Amino acid sequence: MKKMLTIALALVLCMALLASPAMAWTYSAPGELPIVTDGPAELKVYGAAHGQVIDYETNHATKWFEEKTGVHVNWQLVSSTDVAEKTSLLLATNSKADMPDVFFNASLSRAVAEAYGTQGILMDLTDLIADYGTNMQALAAHNPKFVENMKAYDGGVYFLSRYYETVHTRATQKIWMNMKWLENVGMEVPTTTDELVEVLKAFKEQDANGNGDATDEIPMIHHTGYAAQPGNGLMQSFVYWAPGGNSLYVEDGVVKASYAQEGFKEGLKFYKKLYDEGLVDNEMFSMTQDQAKALAADPNGNRVGVTVGGTVSIFDFADPEIMNFEVIDPLTGPTGLKQTARENVDPSPFAAISGYCADPQLAYRWLDAQLYDSSADIANGDFEWLNFWYGEENVGWAKSEEGKVGFTGEQSAYKWLFNWGDEQNTHWYETFLINMPEGWKPLIESEMGDGYNQEKVLYWATKDHMEPLMVDWTMSTPSLEEDAAVEVAELSTALNTYWQSMFAKFVTGDADIDAEWDSYLAELDKIGLPRYIEIYTEALNR
Repeated sequence: MKKMLTIALALVLCMALLASPAMAWTYSAPGELPIVTDGPAELKVYGAAHGQVIDYETNHATKWFEEKTGVHVNWQLVSSTDVAEKTSLLLATNSKADMPDVFFNASLSRAVAEAYGTQGILMDLTDLIADYGTNMQALAAHNPKFVENMKAYDGGVYFLSRYYETVHTRATQKIWMNMKWLENVGMEVPTTTDELVEVLKAFKEQDANGNGDATDEIPMIHHTGYAAQPGNGLMQSFVYWAPGGNSLYVEDGVVKASYAQEGFKEGLKFYKKLYDEGLVDNEMFSMTQDQAKALAADPNGNRVGVTVGGTVSIFDFADPEIMNFEVIDPLTGPTGLKQTARENVDPSPFAAISGYCADPQLAYRWLDAQLYDSSADIANGDFEWLNFWYGEENVGWAKSEEGKVGFTGEQSAYKWLFNWGDEQNTHWYETFLINMPEGWKPLIESEMGDGYNQEKVLYWATKDHMEPLMVDWTMSTPSLEEDAAVEVAELSTALNTYWQSMFAKFVTGDADIDAEWDSYLAELDKIGLPRYIEIYTEALNR
């Protein structure tokens, strides 16, 4: 009888252990690796697989990070094409049996993360960050605003965001000018909007591309590509042209819409002059990037003199014509305005922890470890973390030889041995909780022979032409309660549809700028612009 009782108690104990929420791992101190000293511990991680990573289980970066952290990942990987739909279904079903410990690269929107976070389906990370967030705390010391903006409207933190301090993304409204054409017409780089008009006229009239046909040049284009839409670049000479979808900015604590300012009216008149005189392509409001690339790759030679955007995206890198395009300074407008909008990185969900996670400390510390800023290590010759970033040495990356330089012209630390888009199994293509401060990219070897080095071009174009004129009024996207978020979504769609359609009508002459300006403003109010601004003002004040 005693033996039977002992066996029964042992079975109960085994069942209790199996049902327990987490093993009692021996943890290292916060910030120390490995996280557990008697592992490997295990986590169930769900998210999208990168299409060019062959096998996450056997990947070099996976193995290295497991050894570094003492955490083995049981991957639940889905295709990037349907991850958003599957993530939504997983959260909506809210089945404990199906839930992962960690959502990772799972196409969570901020609104979704906060909606499920406030219900407890995703975990509030506030205490975990305070107790174990060594690297998140370091990031907060470096950029307090970024980390503060991860907070939801109720004060909770329901996701972790990647952090890029890439220089060229601070100012994407760049004006790219064909310097070969400028030389062909014997003119200097324009510094004002009036001088730009004269340059564009010369491009239009003087066979600037030198193919013998003085009628095929298109002085300037806009298109649907990266930051290349109408308004970007040129409108900054008349009004603060806020980047992003809602076109809002904050001046002296007051939320404003760029498209409702008097400067926008003057900018419209300038665009109408360009349109009427054939100095900007008449398809500017509908031209796709592919159509723009077709103009640049015309069999009789490139037809484009000026474009705008975050990159000169109308050429393939192999086309030597791309080398003729350089960024010019933002232009001075008729009132003396000379500026560009500084674009700040907004946090967006990359990772979250399930409310059913049995070991939140383990899950959070595994995520926080990825946020380690190893740029100083690499600069000092310690390349260990490149095993995680770019895989195995001499497979994914290699140390730079003496004399090789980065963007700043100083000795570089390492170089890539892969092309972005190659299928490989040595790293994750930066699909992790990346923390890339400004000092990182100059460490990468930047010389590429005679080829077009876009990273280097963008870095120096931003440093030389954009940074000195940056104005930081761009509004970070605040957290909104669910009802407010729904209202904002409806207002945003209606307002953007209206002002963008009127932009086109004013420029093409379908509407009279002076005669219909007041009715345009009245219609914005009728649609709900004051309420739209009120919601964001309340959120920012909160």
